[in-house]
Amino acid sequence: MSGLLSGLMGAIKLSMDKSVYQVGEKPLYRLTGGVPGATIAWTSYLNGQPTGEYQATYGQWLDNYGAAEIPAAQAWNDTHVGSWRKDVIIIPNDYPKRPLENATVSFQVAPIPDRMPQAYENNGSGSAGGSGAAGADSGGLLDSITNIFEGDVTLPVVGEVPKAALVGLGAVVLIVALSGSSDSGGGRRR
Repeated sequence: MSGLLSGLMGAIKLSMDKSVYQVGEKPLYRLTGGVPGATIAWTSYLNGQPTGEYQATYGQWLDNYGAAEIPAAQAWNDTHVGSWRKDVIIIPNDYPKRPLENATVSFQVAPIPDRMPQAYENNGSGSAGGSGAAGADSGGLLDSITNIFEGDVTLPVVGEVPKAALVGLGAVVLIVALSGSSDSGGGRRR
């Protein structure tokens, strides 16, 4: 019976809480079916290239049931965007008497979706850019709104007219129209 249990404990599985993460999120790694008390070593690849993490140990080990839930120390950032592969090697305490085990998981890290329509991303320099966040000084919707009155408009017959003049004229027309509509009863009511 102990040979059967030993064989079942040697089927390590690595999984994660999600298959696609966004920048700013932290992954949770889950290991099950390993040898209790074994040390965990990590290797990582981003877009098929080694990241520099090669069989790295961080003082992590499997619990008495041969399992572990390991939250990442840091959230994903912009340099992490792409296709990932994480490999683990499980090193039993009695290695080399008991063989090493390994498992692999693949996942994606995606950039945060742009929250603004592309038309609002012009930063005023003639090129698209900026953070795309409203209120940022690097372009985006706020600059588009504040720059709405700059420049001229070409009108038939009149020609070039500053946008600010059109806004002023529109305000005067609106005031006249509103004042005339409230006085339609032949004087003020008291």
